Amino acid sequence: MASYPSTVTLARIKDAVEFHYQVRLSVRSNEARYVLARQVAWYLARLLTMRSTPEIGRYLGNGYHHTTVQHGLAAIEKKMRRHADLAAEVRLLVRELEPPAPERCRQLAGDVDLSGEWAI
Repeated sequence: MASYPSTVTLARIKDAVEFHYQVRLSVRSNEARYVLARQVAWYLARLLTMRSTPEIGRYLGNGYHHTTVQHGLAAIEKKMRRHADLAAEVRLLVRELEPPAPERCRQLAGDVDLSGEWAI
């Protein structure tokens, strides 16, 4: 995980996952598409924030108990190991949510003329 302060919030994760999977995380449903979206959101929250599983369960999933979140985390990790396409989806969401590392920002800034004049 990054060693710099993260700007990723539970709200950003919720929005990104709801948009990607076209579901509302507040819906309490055992339908596969809701379960998958919820587990991905929990996984991203655990990976990209310093939030506890009780906080994650309260915010991302309409009040799920922390043990349910822990079970969901184990389940999504197992699914990602078995299904490369799912792992790729999650990596895509991580890239969308996580800001670039400071080293990459400096590298990108080196590629841009910052003299104040815009090239058209």
